Amino acid sequence: MLPRMLITQTVLWAASEVVSIGCTGTVPPMADSSKSPDDAQFIDVEDAFDAATNTPTDSIDADFSTVDVVVSLESIAVKHDDLRTTLASWTNEPARIHNGDWVGDYGDAPMYGPSYDLRQWAATGIDFHLQRALMSLEHNQQLVKAATSDLSVLMSQTESVAMALLSLLEAGLILPTDEYHVAADALLDVVDALSVGYGDYLAIDVGAFAANTYGPTSLTSMIAIMHLQHAMAYPEHDLQHSLRRGTQVLDKIHELTWDTTSSTYRISPNNEKLDLYPSATTMLAMGRAYELTGESKWSTRISNTYVGIQALKAQTGDHYHSPYSAEYMGATDDDYSTLSSQNYLMLALLLGGFATQNTELWLDIDRILGFLKSHLLIDGYLVHHWMNGRPASPFDKEYLCTGCNLQTLYLFTLLNDYHNAGRRSPW
Repeated sequence: MLPRMLITQTVLWAASEVVSIGCTGTVPPMADSSKSPDDAQFIDVEDAFDAATNTPTDSIDADFSTVDVVVSLESIAVKHDDLRTTLASWTNEPARIHNGDWVGDYGDAPMYGPSYDLRQWAATGIDFHLQRALMSLEHNQQLVKAATSDLSVLMSQTESVAMALLSLLEAGLILPTDEYHVAADALLDVVDALSVGYGDYLAIDVGAFAANTYGPTSLTSMIAIMHLQHAMAYPEHDLQHSLRRGTQVLDKIHELTWDTTSSTYRISPNNEKLDLYPSATTMLAMGRAYELTGESKWSTRISNTYVGIQALKAQTGDHYHSPYSAEYMGATDDDYSTLSSQNYLMLALLLGGFATQNTELWLDIDRILGFLKSHLLIDGYLVHHWMNGRPASPFDKEYLCTGCNLQTLYLFTLLNDYHNAGRRSPW
């Protein structure tokens, strides 16, 4: 359900740069550049509407086209910093990782563990995060090398291998070492050859868990992300090839799976069931493409997809339904939502907000973080899902994913990095 509040003109302060953003998807005139960021007061968005109208937000029906509200990534991060500190305390416990391998993970931790740690180290200088990242990256590098020399490793551990590869690419943004680059390139060549062999769309049964759970579109979008991440981290190594391959894969996804009726990406070309994962991961990849190219087609596609996924938004407006594993998990109603899907969506919304200049995408991050905190936070960590009117329990088929908690922490580092960079990309 779309919120009744639409901010027609919102001013985003990002460090020393001022970016004007229109929630309707159009680009309004630039804000008055003579004003200093110090003139802005970062305030809660819902409170801003209440203050402007003296009316409770949930009863607003008026036109707020003249209301200016300052929204920043920093304000979102600060508002939910209690969630960040809680998750950081839990993930910092020694039992969470063993010899570089994260314990209690379903495949995401190889990417989001070291990537969170590296960004945290870069921001704070705390050596603990660097040493843990290096330990995890060493484990990931060995897995990537094994998958490069033995295709069965790639096929049987698809998600873990893909995330390990992404971690070596992400590491290049902060620790640009030849060691990581060489290992990542060798496997990416294998993955790209596989992609080309299947016409740049992986409609194949690779890694039963990944293929059956997320679907071919999501898997294929990860290949696009790999190429685009390579372009970001190692631009001196054949930048144009990485850009070309990443965007070619995205165009093939659009050609085969874009559903003009629902305005979303399908799980697979012939599967018309509405799901969040394929659209969220493809939005994320298109956000990367926009960062690197600035081409308007990516922002247009993100805008159109965002409209389509509103059909999956919960009536409360603070999270999105993720039907991909609802039946398997035993959900008895439609209000089923996984931490993983909300994380990928928030990453997509972060990049999509820059691409589309639509602050509704960023406001959704704020809302989703609030939902995670109020509904999934138990005993210092976020549980796997919301289902049947309750959070996940230890008696469910899946209860806790370490990697998903690390992914939420990674999101917090991005919120701060983008804000502190004072430009559209922290890189």
